[in-house]
Amino acid sequence: MFAVERFHKYLWGRRFSLWTDHKPLLAIFGGKSGIPHTTANRLQRWATKLLGYDFIIEHKATTDFGKADALSRLIAEQTTPDDTYVIAAVHTEAQLPSDDVDFEVQEVFRHNASVLPVNENELVESTQKDVTLSKVIEHVRNGWPQKVDDPSLTAFFSRRQDLSIVNGCVLNGERIVVPARLRGRILLQLHRGHPGIQRMKALAKSSIYWPGMDKDIEDFVKECHPCAEAAKAPIKAPLQSWPKAERPWSRVHADFAGPINGIWYLIRVDAFSKWPEVIETRAITAKATISSMRQIFSGYGPPEVLFTDNGTQFTSVEFATFCEAFGITHLRSLAYHPQSNGQAERFVDTLKRGLDKSKG
Repeated sequence: MFAVERFHKYLWGRRFSLWTDHKPLLAIFGGKSGIPHTTANRLQRWATKLLGYDFIIEHKATTDFGKADALSRLIAEQTTPDDTYVIAAVHTEAQLPSDDVDFEVQEVFRHNASVLPVNENELVESTQKDVTLSKVIEHVRNGWPQKVDDPSLTAFFSRRQDLSIVNGCVLNGERIVVPARLRGRILLQLHRGHPGIQRMKALAKSSIYWPGMDKDIEDFVKECHPCAEAAKAPIKAPLQSWPKAERPWSRVHADFAGPINGIWYLIRVDAFSKWPEVIETRAITAKATISSMRQIFSGYGPPEVLFTDNGTQFTSVEFATFCEAFGITHLRSLAYHPQSNGQAERFVDTLKRGLDKSKG
């Protein structure tokens, strides 16, 4: 912003490029659809001022950004320009709608109110009966004091610049401030279809607001019994990765995939190189498994460590004797915890998807 304002006489009316090493600026100011109305006020002001220029934003790595970076580090002190500007002022003799808001805000209010499970009259009536919102309306119309001591007004006081009154209701920006007595009904409406916490928050923030709304949504979802019954089981223990293999064939993960059309697939994946070996088999007995293992080991030699699940073919005495004869350290995953053999489980999924896709 400083550079654009500083070089205004050179940039006005010309197409130019803005180079920056701050990559998030590309998503904020480089998009074609503009920025959401819930974006911070400062970014909205910046975007409004940049509308008058014809430019594109490009990212430059910090290592290739020496000229500007060196100059910024040499600046010791400088006065910071005022971030508030009057972009334009329009004077008209036309009569504005009620509560001194324009028609566009009226339309936004009607749209946001139409998606709520209450009608506009009920919303206005509940707002007038709400003790906190009645005080907010009074302050918005008559002016806010220097500070407020009422804890219920603290959240509104910090947003006093964005508050307005439309048709007897309070708006925070373009979002309707919901009275306390209607919040439970609106939470039920938002939770139709049982979306998760983040989805509910996104739906709510597009049209409504009240202090502590995020916390109320979190508590509502946590108390929903169908959501709790269908939720994934919590992690039984902190996840810990396998130590990195130091050389090929030092640790091999094995598992069976199938049956697919009556065929089993014995999968072995090298932990170091991620090299997979797959052998088709009609049986998964200990004898058949040992035969398949011998076929692989004849080409690469036996691994130092073999990790499998607790299938009966791997826990049998015959397989234990086979591993002992080849000097293989055989490790098995915990019961009901297949994540510990994730290297093989991941390739099982890859193999099944590949077979499904090749059917046609």
